[in-house]
Amino acid sequence: MKEKVFNWIQQGCDFNEGLTLLSAIGKNKQIARAMAGHEKRYAGKLFYELCKAAGYTMVEYQKIKDTLQDIVNKLDNQSGDNPPADDPPADDPPTGSTGDNPDTTGTSAEEPFPADEKKEEVTSEEPAQDTKEQEEPVKVPSAAATVKEQGQEKEGQLPADVEKVIREHADLFKLRAQLHEQMAELPEDNTEENIKKRKNLSDSIALISPRIDLMFAAKEVYYNEGRLPEMSVLFPEPKVEPPAVEELPADPKELKKMKKNLQSANTKDQNMLDFQEEKKASKPNPMPKGPKRIKLEARIKERLDKITLIDSKLLEIAG
Repeated sequence: MKEKVFNWIQQGCDFNEGLTLLSAIGKNKQIARAMAGHEKRYAGKLFYELCKAAGYTMVEYQKIKDTLQDIVNKLDNQSGDNPPADDPPADDPPTGSTGDNPDTTGTSAEEPFPADEKKEEVTSEEPAQDTKEQEEPVKVPSAAATVKEQGQEKEGQLPADVEKVIREHADLFKLRAQLHEQMAELPEDNTEENIKKRKNLSDSIALISPRIDLMFAAKEVYYNEGRLPEMSVLFPEPKVEPPAVEELPADPKELKKMKKNLQSANTKDQNMLDFQEEKKASKPNPMPKGPKRIKLEARIKERLDKITLIDSKLLEIAG
């Protein structure tokens, strides 16, 4: 299959021939049908889907981009800068991988494209001339769609719950890849600073990897069995617990001591957010977005709320 796709690229990436090839080698036949008649909109998407269906790894895909940059530029001019908001859903991970969820430890040089990863798409959508076309999402045949009489297709739209799962999986996958990239860029020296940064990144990766697996499994169940995801399990409502009421001491000295300790702890956490270490560094090195950053920000807010209560108590005692 790789040879067929490579021959198609060398021959100039004819759009209609590419659709025929994708219908022959792709797992999801509906993608090629949804692209038909929309060359400007899906030229880059077709290139991406064919490379994925052929089983190219990220390294191989990058080599194609490097050696055939003139063809890639041609597709860029046809498709614009940004991918369409509602591309046809990507199929399973490309052949050449195991077909299972991407490695939970993160991306690697040999890892194939994630099914929902759009960052690596060669090209994207050209701004639509028709306002109506811009506003209406591209309808993709659903799993339950049937073919109308005289060969006409009945198109449906992915259920909102499935789209939410796909977006969540893609966003987390991108985040994990970014965290791995940051870790790879760290110097190899095992200085105290590098060890701390490496641990922070590793902890963040470990926190999001299980959820990536969960989203991937839910998506696969829908595509393979047609069962909708259980949103109450995947996106449970946060439990709202009443804040614990802590009795503040009546002694002003104790209150001031508590306030000072809280402020000191907040300073350390803020330094972790800004410099990824407890002490202020010479250059900013912000902690990347992720569960660990969210946790620190929530902890800072909780302490600030407590400091406000202490200030109120001090005013009450003084008055």
